[in-house]
Amino acid sequence: MAVTGITGKPEVVRYGSAREERYAYVDGGAFEIGDLIRLTSGGEIKIADVDSSAAGAVHGIALASVPSEVNETVPILLFAEDTVIGIQTVDSLSPDGLAKGQTYTLETSGGLWGITSTTTNGVGTVEDFAATGIPWSDPTGTYDNDITVDNNKVLVSFAQAILDGHSA
Repeated sequence: MAVTGITGKPEVVRYGSAREERYAYVDGGAFEIGDLIRLTSGGEIKIADVDSSAAGAVHGIALASVPSEVNETVPILLFAEDTVIGIQTVDSLSPDGLAKGQTYTLETSGGLWGITSTTTNGVGTVEDFAATGIPWSDPTGTYDNDITVDNNKVLVSFAQAILDGHSA
């Protein structure tokens, strides 16, 4: 699927109990810094499984870019249940089209990530709207995060059941 209207990657808004890992995992494919990733049972880092509620669909975010599988260790941030990311809504969806506390699927295309309004096999739970209380200011003056504007951000977490386990 094409992801339209997205201008940036997910951002970590609250680290919570997330931890950085630099030596434990090797890349299992190409990805860019800021891509959501998952870990396989073999210890490889791969792009997140965006439309599955299975354990291991998402584990964290890439802290470095890897142009292809080169079998080297890659720094990643492993999410915890209390980690929150900011992610844009896709296509013509505005944040107020999503419900707080509901779990939705993610989409990725061309290195960009967004959250959809589809709840079937969702992985990201909407905690809040970015407009509610952004803990930073936008130095570009470009983003207002109005909840009625398409492609603005929502704040998302991942349940422990998603973070546990490994996907194939």
